[in-house]
Amino acid sequence: MAPATACAVTSEAVFPSTPTPYDPPHQTSVLSMSRAAQALPWREADARAWLRRQGLVHRVDGRDVVIWGDVLDKVRQDSRSADGWKPARIPKGMSRVRID
Repeated sequence: MAPATACAVTSEAVFPSTPTPYDPPHQTSVLSMSRAAQALPWREADARAWLRRQGLVHRVDGRDVVIWGDVLDKVRQDSRSADGWKPARIPKGMSRVRID
């Protein structure tokens, strides 16, 4: 077995200065609606519809843009909201048991 050798890795090789499409957006980023929809964990069509429903899409110079910090705030707000929670669907023939 060959001895282990050390190799130098520069910070630019590990963390490129230009963001790639795979980098998560920063809170202050202004994204195209397409890029914002891709960053959400849903199908792109569902994500676009959700962004519009929540009023997170702004029209700037003829283009639809999204402020990523607004998306994060809305996700946090919805996750804390009891109104957004729905119990899991119970298959037919099974009853719900209350656990206290």
